[in-house]
Amino acid sequence: MLNEKLPTGFKKLDQLLEGGLNKIGCYYLASEQKAGKSSFVRKMVFQMASMGTKICVMDLEEDFIVTGK
Repeated sequence: MLNEKLPTGFKKLDQLLEGGLNKIGCYYLASEQKAGKSSFVRKMVFQMASMGTKICVMDLEEDFIVTGK
């Protein structure tokens, strides 16, 4: 299904996104330095992986690559 949603584990974000992230997609997160982007993404990735979602994250600013499940 093309518009299948994947819950992020953050209830309010999932509600805002009408169920979560699109199953097929590439997402880019940008903000000021020290705004908590990496911490947020790490927590979301681990929550999604713990729910069985296959996920890969590449951080272009830090040495941070995470794959889940």
